[in-house]
Amino acid sequence: MGEKTLILGHSRETRKIAEALLQQNKEVIVALSGDSSEAVFVEELKVKNHYDRVEILPITGSFSCNGSVGHFDLTINDKEPEPFSRTVSTIVLADDIARKPNFDLYGVRESNTVVSLSRARELIESGLIEPKSDGLKRLVSEKRIAFITGLADESNPIIAEEVMRLALLLQQKFNSFTYIFTGNLKVAANGLEILYRQTKKAGTIYIKCAETVPNIEIDKNGTLNLTYVDEVIRETCKLNLDLTVIDETLKPSPFTKHVAKLLNIDTGPDGFGQSDNVHRATVLTNRRGIFVAGFSRRVQPAVERQADAENVALAIINLYKNPPEEKKGK
Repeated sequence: MGEKTLILGHSRETRKIAEALLQQNKEVIVALSGDSSEAVFVEELKVKNHYDRVEILPITGSFSCNGSVGHFDLTINDKEPEPFSRTVSTIVLADDIARKPNFDLYGVRESNTVVSLSRARELIESGLIEPKSDGLKRLVSEKRIAFITGLADESNPIIAEEVMRLALLLQQKFNSFTYIFTGNLKVAANGLEILYRQTKKAGTIYIKCAETVPNIEIDKNGTLNLTYVDEVIRETCKLNLDLTVIDETLKPSPFTKHVAKLLNIDTGPDGFGQSDNVHRATVLTNRRGIFVAGFSRRVQPAVERQADAENVALAIINLYKNPPEEKKGK
């Protein structure tokens, strides 16, 4: 059996699996979705002396996959004049997550003062926050920023962590005033309870809204106002804000769903690339030799995604050491 693996997707787990296999002198093909950058992925790889054993392909159309573990034949129908083929021994699906901002759930629209969590992270981490005619101007201290999370839809630990880390950064680095409006904040994942306490100590104010959803309005002067009911004192309160950050729903990427269908992988009811079957824990699929990892498998925190990458790499290396052909002959 050959020792070539196809990894489909562009994520941290894609890179980690590729690096682990390349360091074991295995060959790797990385198939990126059409909106991913080959140059960016190559730059991310930390195995520069192994580039002769990695091939990077864009997948913008469809492909067919025949065969079984040890010998999968792929015919890729892309933008080439003719379809081209590759043969691999194992396949991994490990794409990133898709994010849908919950503007509609809260009855708001994206604007200069109402942004998604992903957009806020981009702006805050680069030290930028307010648009102006020639681009963005630097974040000014003492901004009043509210995060809305887990009110119109159930929260999850990943979003909760992102919200708290941004709030902590704003409090500590930019001397901002941060408010987190939430229902049931999910802090069950590793380290989140400590992070929650750090944010409170830094000055973040938590406002629980289990019964009502805050009303977000921008007046004719462009001032952002957030009105909410304080469920402790049963009073209506109003905050004048500089920015409101809306949470996001995490879903399998279109690439994950597309590839899972082409590979005939049994997916779960939510569309992720692994069905609810105890015999497929942790990274197995219904097809032997085809693995699924990270956000292509399910919504999970970084430590579990890292474990997925390690488990996939180990499973593939063990498979190469004990190929199916040899087992049949025993």
